[in-house]
Amino acid sequence: MKTIVMGLISLMCMHSFAYTDINTRFYFDTDIDTLNADQQSQLENFIENTLYQKQYKELYVIGYTDADGTNLYNMDLSNRRALNVTEMLVQKGIPDAMIDRSYQGETHPVATNNSEAGKSLNRRVEIILRLFDINKAADIIHEIKGNPEQKFVIDNSKQAIVQGEKGIRIIFPPNCFQSADNTTIDPKNITVELEEVRTVQDAIFSGVLSETNTLRPLETGGMFKIKVTANGKALTMKPNMQYTVQLDNKNPKNDMTVFTPAPNKNGLVAWAATKEPFKRDSSLNCERPSIKLDKNIIKAWQLHPQHEGVLDYYTFRLPQAPIRPAGYRRPREPKEPQEKDYVYQMPWFKRVFMTKAAEEKKRLEMYNKLHDIFEKQHAKYEANLVKYIKDSTDITDQIEKYNTDIRLYEEEMKKVAKGLQEYKTALRENALVNSFDNVKSMLIYKSDNNLLRTHDLYVDINHYLWQLAAYNKYNSGYIDRFTYYRDKLYKAYKENFPDNYLSKLSSAGFYGYDLGNYYDGLYTDLLRADKTVEKHLGDAIDKYMQAEVSSGIFDPNNFTTYYQASLNKFDWVNCDRFYSEDKNNMITVSVPNYNVMDKNLYAIVKEMNSNISIPLIGNMHQVSLPKNKEVIIVAIGLDKNYTPQFAQKKFTTEKNIKVELSFRSAKISEIRNEISNI
Repeated sequence: MKTIVMGLISLMCMHSFAYTDINTRFYFDTDIDTLNADQQSQLENFIENTLYQKQYKELYVIGYTDADGTNLYNMDLSNRRALNVTEMLVQKGIPDAMIDRSYQGETHPVATNNSEAGKSLNRRVEIILRLFDINKAADIIHEIKGNPEQKFVIDNSKQAIVQGEKGIRIIFPPNCFQSADNTTIDPKNITVELEEVRTVQDAIFSGVLSETNTLRPLETGGMFKIKVTANGKALTMKPNMQYTVQLDNKNPKNDMTVFTPAPNKNGLVAWAATKEPFKRDSSLNCERPSIKLDKNIIKAWQLHPQHEGVLDYYTFRLPQAPIRPAGYRRPREPKEPQEKDYVYQMPWFKRVFMTKAAEEKKRLEMYNKLHDIFEKQHAKYEANLVKYIKDSTDITDQIEKYNTDIRLYEEEMKKVAKGLQEYKTALRENALVNSFDNVKSMLIYKSDNNLLRTHDLYVDINHYLWQLAAYNKYNSGYIDRFTYYRDKLYKAYKENFPDNYLSKLSSAGFYGYDLGNYYDGLYTDLLRADKTVEKHLGDAIDKYMQAEVSSGIFDPNNFTTYYQASLNKFDWVNCDRFYSEDKNNMITVSVPNYNVMDKNLYAIVKEMNSNISIPLIGNMHQVSLPKNKEVIIVAIGLDKNYTPQFAQKKFTTEKNIKVELSFRSAKISEIRNEISNI
């Protein structure tokens, strides 16, 4: 039986950047919007360290309050706190353009507001220092990650179909993959990563151009990148086997060809033509079947929690940590003094006026004086030696006792961590059970309206449950308790096991700082406990899959219009054709070579769906474009301080034109928004 993968397996964020975040908090006194001397000193240290960071950075300043006072007052107070910290950042040399300021009032507390200690932690300003790894203009696009790949898991023991979000469809024949080292792979657990480029915005975000490596412009029908792995190992197609790719297009053109990647000196992907065609094809639409459920069976479906009593009767108590011996280092053994033979040499000018007897007497006096010094040093050495022996014995006993105590302490902490993990599991289970009626209603609605389509209902139900639980059904009191206990547990582990506290926590059975990935299937057994429902769902899916085959949904001919090619290589692939235009209908666009350390310039021609680079020729950037087209010049670069620079200009290509750009400093998020809105 064929299988089609329609949903994303990995969660993707609309604003998915590659960066390092450093989160720092500064605390305020009650009803005060300025920092006290201690917190101000800490902020000054933070600023000094921030200015020391040479890589490009952005700061996000967020103000908060405790729950005292009205919501309106607390919003204003949190705003004033954030403003106070922002002003100090700017005064001390951090550019205002790098700073985003916001305020949240009493929302998002980090501790309970039922105690003074908790309130003091909630009266805060958080600064998120975001560090980006940017050395050249192409790195800015890499950091934005505005067109993230989609991940699918397929069963390749039979024909598998991957359907991308943007209309690219890939059909893999059964058992078509092999590993580089020819080791056996599990065909039922194959991961496919797909990156689709269907718009000029996608092209910029993915760092691909609509031109050959010889700067010849192309008219694109779509680009994509495929990576296939099993257990982290890259796979290839078996010899003499091909996969089929279809790119939907409402107005397909002739002469589309497969283009493959070619080197580009700016870190972008250009293309080289092959002789493999992308065929233009069309298909008929067909009505898709859906899963039909018995609403009475679904309404009667109940979940029976396994951790129901944990939330109300759980007790959190940390054991007393042992105190590390003050003199944890072993004492140093004293060095025994040595008496040296010493003959006093009297200066000649003194000997001239002394008799032999007087000279010998003087020598004896000096010898006795040095001997007395040695005796005192040796007496001190013997006293230190006695103390050394005693201290050595004491510290050995202390170390042995401490090592025993810390082992016992770790065992007790493991029990606490395991108990808190069980509390966390119960908290999640409680949210899931509280969300279940809504999920049942949604299943019935989708079934009644022919919208329920999946090959694994339990996976989808799990996904729906955790989505609802995340937004609606978590008990705030339980969450506050969990957050408070979790923070205390982490603090205790970090203080007593500073070098490896995370691995210690993991080995103790406590996994994850937050409540976790909602879509993890942890409670599938809870869903499968009702065998009547399990049989009904299984029968419904079997009927659905039979209906899919009967309807012809897996037949490629049932699509509307698309480009199609059969390929056997993975990586970037481009469905393109050369843009042909009479030379008399072409104009030259010139852009000055601005004093920006590194930059990439693009000419966006939306009518051609093309993203063309503007190379530097002599002292000007120049490109040839067809007449009477709306063009948008986009420029992305860096100044000498590695701060991102952005410029944009829209015009119509009526005649040869010199385009003046105005570069400005821009945050990574601003550049992303500017490109998205082209």
